[in-house]
Amino acid sequence: MRGSDACNSFFESLLNRVKQRMSLTPLSPLLKKHILGIYLSALIYNKNATLLYLEKNELTAQLVQELVTASKKMKHNYERRLFIVGLSELL
Repeated sequence: MRGSDACNSFFESLLNRVKQRMSLTPLSPLLKKHILGIYLSALIYNKNATLLYLEKNELTAQLVQELVTASKKMKHNYERRLFIVGLSELL
């Protein structure tokens, strides 16, 4: 396997680990922001697989709600760009 094909075989298991970490408490606001960034990056990397995963695990509404809440805390240019591009992929 080369390139993104190598990542695709691990994609769902990686998202499962992120979901598991997000469900643990306590979760600092900084860590939550970075975890949301992972979901946004996943949307940019492979929109269809990420949406399928989110729908399968009933996380879409929760993710959108968390993103809207966390958007005010995204201060750095990279975070803002990730939020804009990732959210546009989600829509």
